[in-house]
Amino acid sequence: MIWNPDPHTLHAAIALPIRLPNGRPTEQFAGYRFNPQWNDRTMRGHWLVERPRSSPDQIISHFRAARYLEGVIMVTSWGRMMRGHSRRMIYGENNRSRLRAIERAIEFCVVSISSERSIRLAWGRLVGEWTGELGWTPVMASKTLHFLCRAIFAECRMPPVPLDSTMRELGQSWRNGLPNGHRPGGWNDNSFAAYNRYMTAIITWAQRKGWTTTEMETTLFNRQR
Repeated sequence: MIWNPDPHTLHAAIALPIRLPNGRPTEQFAGYRFNPQWNDRTMRGHWLVERPRSSPDQIISHFRAARYLEGVIMVTSWGRMMRGHSRRMIYGENNRSRLRAIERAIEFCVVSISSERSIRLAWGRLVGEWTGELGWTPVMASKTLHFLCRAIFAECRMPPVPLDSTMRELGQSWRNGLPNGHRPGGWNDNSFAAYNRYMTAIITWAQRKGWTTTEMETTLFNRQR
């Protein structure tokens, strides 16, 4: 993946690295036993295994096999976004036109990420800024793009990683530890610039430890919780 680091965040992340315990990174959440009755959110329900689980490996496998709607609903399950406002934000009225819009958006993301090795255009299509955007939150967009990039680039060490309320709280705490006038912009708005600031910090700290961005985010998330 190609990232253009935010210079202010890069300087701050080097000057004040995040504190981590010694030892190995923690494992990514293994997901839930997945109920295939949610076929109404896939149009087809073409599962690759008899007993699906919303695990990282199975999410990646479904995206790699171009089972995009199946992959998205698995991400929704993995990220605990199956209910209430989160589900409505992702699926709207859950009609076929919305599902087709999601599928087209993911197809666009695959093409743009593969050609540019960047998520800049994909972010705009999922969150906003581009024609046909889905209006997803950075939480859902970042989780989807995390697994999608790992499906496209099998050995990717710097994929985009999930940005949720837990990581935003950690980011605010870290920024508060910096002197006034030396704090980079925050991670709290929906723009790609804000997400890029987040990824600048994650990449900087991951490289310092010799970890992947997935390992860094997972370890920080589990520590913060």
